[in-house]
Amino acid sequence: MPIDDIAIAPPADGGELIDTPAPINNTLRLGLEKQAVGNGTCRMVADSGTALPNIPGEANSAILMLEAAPDADLTATLARIWLDGTTPTEFKGLAVTHGAAFEITCRRDLVRARLFPCDGLNHLLNVQYFSV
Repeated sequence: MPIDDIAIAPPADGGELIDTPAPINNTLRLGLEKQAVGNGTCRMVADSGTALPNIPGEANSAILMLEAAPDADLTATLARIWLDGTTPTEFKGLAVTHGAAFEITCRRDLVRARLFPCDGLNHLLNVQYFSV
C-alpha cells in the first residue's frame, strides 16, 4: 500500500468514522454581503495629493482603478498611494500602474487615502464604494 493510502482506523471509543466531506455551511456568512453604495471619478492633480472622490457616508470599503492619462507610459508606475493620510511622493508610497485595481477595506483608510501622480500627468481614478 502506498504511503498516502494508509488505512484510517475507526475511532478507539467506538464512534462512527465519517468518510464523506462535510457540506459547505453558508450560514457562517451571517447575511453580511457587500453592496455597492456609490462611486466616484476624478482626475489626479499633478504635484499634489489627491483624495478619494465622493465617499458616501455608509461606505466602508472600495475598489480603485487607475487609468493612464493620454501620453503616459503604460509600463511605468503612474501614481503612488498612502492610506494613512500622508501625501505620497514620486518615489515614496505604494506603486500604482495603469489598469491596476485594488481594494481598501477600512472606512478610516478611505478617508485618509492620498494618491500622487509620479509623472505629473492627470490620470483618471475610478472608485466603486461598498457597504457591508
